[in-house]
Amino acid sequence: MYDGFVADQDCFEWLAKKQGGWQFGEQQVLFSAANQICENGDCVEIGAGNGKTLPLAIAPFCKYGNNVFLFESDSESAIMLRNKYPNAIVQGTFCVLLLAEVDPSPLVCVIDVDGIDREIMFDVLRCTSPKLLMVEHFDKFHFANCSQITPLPYWTLGLELANGFRLQDNEKAINRIAKRFDYTRLGTTRVNSIFVHNQYVEKLKR
Repeated sequence: MYDGFVADQDCFEWLAKKQGGWQFGEQQVLFSAANQICENGDCVEIGAGNGKTLPLAIAPFCKYGNNVFLFESDSESAIMLRNKYPNAIVQGTFCVLLLAEVDPSPLVCVIDVDGIDREIMFDVLRCTSPKLLMVEHFDKFHFANCSQITPLPYWTLGLELANGFRLQDNEKAINRIAKRFDYTRLGTTRVNSIFVHNQYVEKLKR
């Protein structure tokens, strides 16, 4: 079993060689894909963690003058983020209305909330069209994972399972939603699916 980035198509395999950083190499996959697209834009992370024990997936983007929007519902973690990233706009619990402040076509958006990721994904994609999108999915290696492509009932999202895992939609269900909004999946890691908007997919093929 392999935790890191696995490309969906041979033409995206070059991104597997770029992987590195938190969590299973996704940081550098996103950053490398963004460099290939060669366009600027806002960077958004929903479920941003604390920047220390739970690092930002978009941390590499913070060094290059991008507008960074961070959403974190835990108040202590939000304080830590403000201290570490003073130029970022740090908000509490995600609310779709707050996307009014964000570029309609942000460079990258990461969704990682350990539960209702699918629901937030719908909200984000109804309001914006990120060039790159990463959405957390249910751990591929968990014994409860299955091959269904239909979303789970809403009431099950975030239910705590053994060993601290929380129930989420799997990568197949997340991919099905992404396709509805004109996204192509670049690949997956153990817990994340990474997509590019179809407008930019040719820029990432090698």
